[in-house]
Amino acid sequence: MYQASEHYGGKPIPGTDLLVATMKETGELSLFVNAQWRDFVSSKHQEYMHDLFEDCKARKRVEPEVLFQEVSHLQVGPILVRELRPLDEGSEQVPPGFNEII
Repeated sequence: MYQASEHYGGKPIPGTDLLVATMKETGELSLFVNAQWRDFVSSKHQEYMHDLFEDCKARKRVEPEVLFQEVSHLQVGPILVRELRPLDEGSEQVPPGFNEII
């Protein structure tokens, strides 16, 4: 989820799910970003988010497990982890409106 404050303990903004990360048992990492993220992310954070997504694209190819762990535990800055849960077998469970970061 997105929070407008960069400070620890900020309140996430409802309806701002930003990023979904999935990792298969094979170690294949997939990252999906909300296609409407620019509509709810403050202009002061948009460059940061763009850079973060570009970094994720590069790192998922070389260190997917490390990146998954980092993304799964974000609690500072403008992104907060809302939920960690296993995926059902055979189902991606990615919400509509999310596009894969390739």
